[in-house]
Amino acid sequence: MKLTFIGADHEVTGSCHCLGVCGKTLLIDCGMEQGVDKFENQELPVHAGDVDYVLLTHAHIDHSGLLPLLYARGFRGKVFTTPASRDLCGIMLRDSAHIQMFEAEWRNRKAKRAGRDEYVPLYTMEDAEGVLELFVSCEYEEMVPICEGVTARFSDVGHLLGSASIKLWMEEDGVTRTIVFSGDIGNTNQPLIKDPRFLREADYVVMESDLLWEERFNTPQDNYRAYRGLWMRVCASIAQIGKPVVLCGCAVPEQFEGLPERALFTGTHYLALVCGREQLLQRAARRGVTEPGLLESSLAFNEWLKRNAAATAPPLTLLDTSSLSPEEAAGRAE
Repeated sequence: MKLTFIGADHEVTGSCHCLGVCGKTLLIDCGMEQGVDKFENQELPVHAGDVDYVLLTHAHIDHSGLLPLLYARGFRGKVFTTPASRDLCGIMLRDSAHIQMFEAEWRNRKAKRAGRDEYVPLYTMEDAEGVLELFVSCEYEEMVPICEGVTARFSDVGHLLGSASIKLWMEEDGVTRTIVFSGDIGNTNQPLIKDPRFLREADYVVMESDLLWEERFNTPQDNYRAYRGLWMRVCASIAQIGKPVVLCGCAVPEQFEGLPERALFTGTHYLALVCGREQLLQRAARRGVTEPGLLESSLAFNEWLKRNAAATAPPLTLLDTSSLSPEEAAGRAE
């Protein structure tokens, strides 16, 4: 099993994850980035025509909006989602295609007068219609065979009509593992929409951290102490089922060791991934990160970790990834 994070990892929109398992390539969501793009989504690690299946958590454009583009580039597999999400995508993807084509027409009128090149829309109505023909409806709590070795179940999470968390059962080499993709989780006591159904067990959970964000956590004056404490409680709940928990982010041990929630853990290990200055700049460029302030802070934190790893309490373990591929770095970290 190999999981690649394509989008909605540094920011909320453009959700997309690529899962290679049982000889097949699956996408979980295929969303369009919206608003200011501080971070460009990564390109798919495979050609669109080699994607076998898409599992869609819900119809919002930041989760579904690039499905017509995927179709335009050659995708002809199946798109699994709930009946309500299928119906909503019938409206929203056609509307998005109309916007793309209308904007292209408007730009080209101006471009023609100015002698500029033709602007090509991201995708067309034909692309939207084409991908909609590939949708397969899945009822909530139905065990859906995706391919040999992979089964999915969609559970209502109360974010939007048809919205779902997706749990996958994957059997490879005689071993079965489970992974949950949370999608966007809704609130309780909402009209028309049922309360979220919470899942109780999985080997891995992929969840956007903004789902735990509330304005009361916006406390830079104490370095977001309450927000860090909340994540510690989440990790402690997961650890109760005997699974290790990996929490990724830009932090130092003191920001967690001083929290009362630290008492929930018998032991923690702090690992810092660092690299050379040029490697960091090259990796940032590949991810589309060009904002000077963000680059400067990343470089400064990288150097701070190298100088102070041994002095933190407890000490940080450094892993220099300068000459390592992502796969090699993941193997060393494990």
